[in-house]
Amino acid sequence: MSYLYLTADKIGAQSGGGRVTQEEMTALFDLSVESGEEFLSWDRSFLCGSMPQGEPWTWDMDASKRLLLDRGGLDTFRLAHFYAGTFSDTVANVKRKGTKVAYTAAAHDIEKSRAEHHKLGIPFSYPHLDKPDLWKRYIAGYLAADVVICPSQHSAEVMRSYGCKRVEVIPHGVDIPEKLPDELPARTHKFVVGYLGAIGPDKGLVYLIQAWEKLAWQDATLIFAGQGSDSPFMRQLLAHFGHRGNYQLLGWVEDIAYFYNSLDLYVQPSVTEGFGIEILEAMSHGRPVLCSTGAGGADVVPETWRFPAGDSDALASKIDQFRKADLELMGAVARGLSREYTWPSIRQRYQEVWRSLLE
Repeated sequence: MSYLYLTADKIGAQSGGGRVTQEEMTALFDLSVESGEEFLSWDRSFLCGSMPQGEPWTWDMDASKRLLLDRGGLDTFRLAHFYAGTFSDTVANVKRKGTKVAYTAAAHDIEKSRAEHHKLGIPFSYPHLDKPDLWKRYIAGYLAADVVICPSQHSAEVMRSYGCKRVEVIPHGVDIPEKLPDELPARTHKFVVGYLGAIGPDKGLVYLIQAWEKLAWQDATLIFAGQGSDSPFMRQLLAHFGHRGNYQLLGWVEDIAYFYNSLDLYVQPSVTEGFGIEILEAMSHGRPVLCSTGAGGADVVPETWRFPAGDSDALASKIDQFRKADLELMGAVARGLSREYTWPSIRQRYQEVWRSLLE
């Protein structure tokens, strides 16, 4: 008997998903050692090197083939955990052999995402989310799983609406820096607000830009960082919506500690987001956070640090309030709250759920 960890992400990659898969895999490996079971993990670097646009089945077909050919059958797994990709056929195959299945789903609200695409005139080109037969195939693995693990109540509500029966909420975790720097990195403006993460229509960045324009501060900077933050799409957003504020586009950031330490305030403006691990990262660096109600990370911040998703007026008002507040004190509060979500404690919560499947 063995434990299997399978993902279409790249384990340990310098991204939110890469870090989450690293921690999930480590938690399952530790459980396999405790149980004296063999452990197997596959990610995108082992499976197909690329996935055709609009065809999320490549990973599933390759995983099923490898399990048959490389493992000599499908009867060797006691527990399998899946993350990302679409593994409906693989889930069905291992379930037929008695394997207990857990599946992580950082689900977004599809209709809200679709609406944000349309507002910006961007096609919502995901056939597996639109065509009934492809949707049925896409969701089958989640419905068949013994438990679906979501990082937030937001994602859990989405998965329950699809028909998933057992849904557990386990938030993402964070590493807490032992010591924060005595001095901030050099900067040109007195007040710096930042966003780090993926760039897409449902990330709510247009509302953050609109809020910043309403404030029109000349002694403040709004920084966008992360993959795609210096892309033509991001530049088009600023060309259309940003005219009065000061902006900086950093692109991919290697040293995220330097980025967070350069901020006074972090903002997660997502219209729909499974979690937003950057929320906890910013808090662990002693930075207060404003989080939309559409981001799953709203679960981990005080209610007064939230604002209605898609409401640029409310966001502008919140940013103004925070600038006038004691940011140092709020940063200390944020750092203290983040200590409740260290990765070791989160890994234990995963193991508790897995053990419940094996009892």
